[in-house]
Amino acid sequence: MSYHNDPYRVDYLKIYPCLKERPDVLEVLKKSDRKMKYMEVDLKSEQRRKNAENGAESYVPSKEDSLERLVYSAKCQFADDAEGIEDAMIKKDDLCRLRAALDQLSEEERVLIHALFFDERSERELEEMMGVHRMTIHNRKIRILQKLKKMLR
Repeated sequence: MSYHNDPYRVDYLKIYPCLKERPDVLEVLKKSDRKMKYMEVDLKSEQRRKNAENGAESYVPSKEDSLERLVYSAKCQFADDAEGIEDAMIKKDDLCRLRAALDQLSEEERVLIHALFFDERSERELEEMMGVHRMTIHNRKIRILQKLKKMLR
């Protein structure tokens, strides 16, 4: 679009003839109108730009967008799984409490829980490694988890 066909171009001297003697006021008026155009139009619409070097066109997305459009375009910064500050603090507090509870367990209990939940070993694997029946391992696991649950209340 050429400068002369720009619908936002305003002839201020035609509207305000008294500004001929006040070029400083005219300059401020032009700048403020340009800022208003930027706020009302440029921020809200995507812009098509042409690269001067290779002539390739690119699109600059709008800087103001609706939640629906963000969700639709899969660029949602407000996703449901996004973790807020409060959620992060609660999670951190829960982890600290769990660590303190795990420290209160006996060495044998801690080894069993570590193998099952941190090393992701199955009860059958532990049966073979420890030489203890699987149901014994399962019952110990249940008892330890109940003990942790009481500690975390």
